[in-house]
Amino acid sequence: MKSLTDYLTNTALKEGIASVKERILNTPGLKSISDTLMHALYNQKDQQSFWDVYNVNKILLENELGQLIDCFIAAVFDINFYRLQSIYSSRNIPEEILAETMTDFDIWAEKYFTENNRVGAREYGWLLAHMKGEIFKLGRLQYKVNVTLDNEFRVFKNHDKIIIVPRDGLNVNNNGLVAKDTGDFTTTTLETDTYIEANIVDEKGSILPQTTCFSTREYDLVLSEHDHVLDVHIPACGPISQDDCKASMEKAISFAKKYFPEIDYKAFIVDSWLLSDELIEILSPDSNIVRFSKMFTRIGGYGGDHPLIYKWIFGYEKDKAEWEHHEAITSLQKGAHKLLADGRWFIERKGFILIK
Repeated sequence: MKSLTDYLTNTALKEGIASVKERILNTPGLKSISDTLMHALYNQKDQQSFWDVYNVNKILLENELGQLIDCFIAAVFDINFYRLQSIYSSRNIPEEILAETMTDFDIWAEKYFTENNRVGAREYGWLLAHMKGEIFKLGRLQYKVNVTLDNEFRVFKNHDKIIIVPRDGLNVNNNGLVAKDTGDFTTTTLETDTYIEANIVDEKGSILPQTTCFSTREYDLVLSEHDHVLDVHIPACGPISQDDCKASMEKAISFAKKYFPEIDYKAFIVDSWLLSDELIEILSPDSNIVRFSKMFTRIGGYGGDHPLIYKWIFGYEKDKAEWEHHEAITSLQKGAHKLLADGRWFIERKGFILIK
């Protein structure tokens, strides 16, 4: 039976995993921690317990493993890889999809080495989803399959016209994004058997301060709270052409119908800086990123600032605080520096594509 390292190409990570794996299997204390972590992940199905166990034992792990501590979780995954294989087997998901999904470990190992000059992988919290069989890479994009829509908005549709209604009581800032604390206005919703009067979302994805009234007899509710969605993620592995993304989404629909037939997925959803207004502002309308962004109907998200955006643009060895010392070559890099010079930065947005 294959293990995780059989699907990796990053030689340094493979060697680090092999070294730590041997230590785990021959050291009772390390083996006990490994078993407890896997019990939390697979039996308790509690990711917070997983990290509680890891953090309580982190000093011990550092004393035992030194810098190789950053390979410990990957080695634990390798030892218990049969658990993930059984998840794939239970749904008859092909091995080639498993192999493609595991390439994320290589990506994050490369980024970690570039940033820290030592072997390991970052974003283990993200990679837990891979080990639980909750995310799959299908062509250019990845999809989390265990996601349901939150209660922040509903989508109504009449032929080709869509109305997006945020939930009542959201604090919204003057950019039309959901505020993390107090906002400039609060959404309100008046709903009867025949109509809804509420703040709605405009074409740019911003929540409007004024309310709009529409007839629920003329519009069907097509996306709402607790509906299942395919959560789209974009791995850092090259360009994101619109054709490749469309092909990936078509593959994802077929994949979901075949391997998760019990779930009725209503939409693709994404929460990313690649949907930010600033990217549309600084890049050509024909750029891959802007064309990807325009595939989605945007909605008012929280407008977060992911700490890795600068590194994704300039390289993992670069620090945003030292941006003035970094050469900007590409249009994206030049635009990023212009934003920073103006005291601005990319603001993440949410978006969706309905699955017909």
